[in-house]
Amino acid sequence: MSQTGAPTWVVEIFDRLRAANGEKLSGFFDVFAWREPGEVRFDEVKVSRDPIGLNQRKFVKLALDLHHRLDEFTIIKVP
Repeated sequence: MSQTGAPTWVVEIFDRLRAANGEKLSGFFDVFAWREPGEVRFDEVKVSRDPIGLNQRKFVKLALDLHHRLDEFTIIKVP
C-alpha cells in the first residue's frame, strides 16, 4: 500500500486491518478512502441483488473491534 503514495498513518491502518484479517483482503470494502486529519471511509457498492457477504460482515466486526466507527462505513446500492 505504501506504493500508492498514501500517508504513513493510512498505511498503518490498512496494514493493521489486513493483519487482523489473517493477512487477507477478503471482506474488505470496495473503496478505502482517507482525508486529513485522520479520517477514513469504507465504501461498498452493491449492484442489483448482490447481498452483503459473510466476509464483509466479518470485516466490519473486525474493524469495529479495532475502534473504527460504524459511521465510517457506507453501502451504496445500485439498482
